[in-house]
Formats: sequence, structure tokens, C-alpha cells
Amino acid sequence: MMRIDYLKDVPEFIPLLARKMAGHWRNIIPGESYERRYEKLIAHKNHDQLPLAWVAHENGVPLGTSALRVCDLEGR
Repeated sequence: MMRIDYLKDVPEFIPLLARKMAGHWRNIIPGESYERRYEKLIAHKNHDQLPLAWVAHENGVPLGTSALRVCDLEGR
């Protein structure tokens, strides 16, 4: 059964998410790296303050993420 949990409650997904997200964004965001994405995900491990993130997952496999931030586009 698919579940959606706060990232804070499933931190074991962070390394895989960081690798996949860095791979996706590295051609779009200058300087994107596994380490940068990992640190951003760590910063989203919250329940009651921004930034925070959720992870959809099933059978131990992350399927997607969503996040709330104060600002997600630098310069805007």
C-alpha cells in the first residue's frame, strides 16, 4: 500500500532521493551535486516549520516527493 510520510519520519530515503534528484537537476541547476541535494533534504526534515517535505513510498521504495519552502526560486 502506498503511504505518504514526512521526510523526517523516513530519513532512510534521503541518500537515494539525493542521488536521483541531483541526477535530474544537475543539467538545469548550476553546481547541483549529490552533497548539495543531500544537505537540502536534511534541512527539510521538519514537522512544524519550513522547509518541510513529504515522501510518497510503497514497499520501501520512494515514489516521489513534495516540499514547502519560504522561497524555492532564488532571486524571486
